[in-house]
Amino acid sequence: MTGQGFDLTGRWECNDGGTYFTRQVGNRVWWVGLSADNGASFTNVFEGRISGNGISGTWADVPRGALRNSGELQLRIESPNRLSGGGPAFGGTVWTRIGTAGGPAPSPSAADINGNWIDSNGYSFTVRQNGPSLAIAGPAGWAPASGSFTSATAFTITWPGRGTYSA
Repeated sequence: MTGQGFDLTGRWECNDGGTYFTRQVGNRVWWVGLSADNGASFTNVFEGRISGNGISGTWADVPRGALRNSGELQLRIESPNRLSGGGPAFGGTVWTRIGTAGGPAPSPSAADINGNWIDSNGYSFTVRQNGPSLAIAGPAGWAPASGSFTSATAFTITWPGRGTYSA
C-alpha cells in the first residue's frame, strides 16, 4: 500500500488516549496531537514524509501540555484508516481515523464516547461514534452492535441476539 493513493487528512484517535488532527499535502504529513484532557497532559506536533507504506518524521511536545519530549517517529500505513509504529519517548503506537477531511463535525450537543470501555461485568468494548451514530465491537464471539444518541446524554444500543439497551 502506498500513502499516495489516499489522503490521511482527518481526525485520528491514538492508543495513548489522544486525538490527532492530521493534514496531508502530497507526500508530507503534519499533525497536532492533544491528550484527552484537552492537551493539558500533552500536546505535540509532527512533521513527516510518506515513502511507500511508511511515514518518517520528527515530533515535539509544545508548551500547551505538561510534557517536553521530542524525537523521531517511524510509522506504517496499514490502511487509509490505521497507522502503527512509534519511537523513543512517544506514548502512542496505533492511530485509528475517526473523522475525515471535510466530513461532518461531531454533534456538539452529543457526548463524545469514542474509545475503549469496560462494563461492570468486566467485558471490554470499543465504541466508534460518528455524530449521533454508534458502532460497537464487543467481546470475542459477540456480533457487532449499533446504536444512536436519543438526546445529548442518552443513547440506545441494539445487540443482535442480545437485546436493546439504553443509557
